[in-house]
Amino acid sequence: ESIRVWVNMYNTQGQMVAMFDEWKTLDIVHTVNSYDVVTLSIDGADPRVPLFATDCIIEVWRQIGSYQYIESTSLLRAVRQQLTTDQHAIFTAISRGLLDLVRRRSVMYPIYPSVTPFTLKQGPMETMLKQIVNENVGPGALTPPRFLYGVIPGFTVQSDAALGPVITVQLANDDILTSINQVVLITDIMGDISILSKMDFDVIRTGPTTFEFQTYFPQRGVDRSASLAFAPELGNMVNADYTFANDVEVNSIVVLGPGTGTSQRILPLVGTDTTVSPWNVVEGFVDAGGQDLYNGMLAAGNAALALSVPKETFTFDVLQTDIAVYGRDYGVGDIITARFNTISKRTKIVGANINIAAGVETIKLVFSDLP
Repeated sequence: ESIRVWVNMYNTQGQMVAMFDEWKTLDIVHTVNSYDVVTLSIDGADPRVPLFATDCIIEVWRQIGSYQYIESTSLLRAVRQQLTTDQHAIFTAISRGLLDLVRRRSVMYPIYPSVTPFTLKQGPMETMLKQIVNENVGPGALTPPRFLYGVIPGFTVQSDAALGPVITVQLANDDILTSINQVVLITDIMGDISILSKMDFDVIRTGPTTFEFQTYFPQRGVDRSASLAFAPELGNMVNADYTFANDVEVNSIVVLGPGTGTSQRILPLVGTDTTVSPWNVVEGFVDAGGQDLYNGMLAAGNAALALSVPKETFTFDVLQTDIAVYGRDYGVGDIITARFNTISKRTKIVGANINIAAGVETIKLVFSDLP
């Protein structure tokens, strides 16, 4: 079926000011639990160039046959103007997905030595995520008790269903997107180690200038692994690239807590991969001097171990077929089956890189193991 893509642009009052269906290049980078990056390059002499302003809303639509949907919604953050050697002007607009609104706020509460309900969290994972976002980005980001007034106009938080594992987390003075990504790495108070998100989240545009933080448990997409497979022999996979690497692994750490010298609190932690060979113990330190409680040190240590496990990546370019078309039959957040040589994995689509240039669309997917 034919595929059509176009871009709508709105000003910060939510009024549509331009529509684009031709460009030099359009790139969309999706990553689960992070903001999209959308890069649109057009002719520098286009009369619509002056309409591009900070935080104007860039909405990418995609139509497959009669089915259409919004591929990405983002806010303009950078522009670039170039002149080529043959005196041709190029204008490029770079925008970030709506989760960038969450990144723009930080944990603006006292961290150490005092501990408050705004920095020490315990409860279902969904509840923790939504409390953190509400108290720093949403209607609850008030001062006092926050250092700075942080309420983003039009920003709300989805109602809480208290889903997910019960966790304990002590926040540091990080930006909120970093903070909630650390939260979804934790599975329980006992410190289970994982690099895999136990819950997905995003910010959705709900009106012309209104946005809502939403969570998805156990994942954003649909489990299609029993009915949808990608493999070279099926004609829907090319340029497959599978890598398993433990050259960046750290699996035995000491968490350095508050204090100095012999009075400093320390917490040794050992990962799950130390016995795969006689020599696979790899040591390291984690600085958690801002964590006042054991659970905070434990969370910091487990997050560090989770980020330092062996890395497995599986990427390939997708060939659209009548049976399976990106955006209609599968998308980012879905679970599918991928096969390549002797590898057969039930895996989650955690990213998609879409490039459209000269009328040709290329889609590259990024996968991750399941929790």
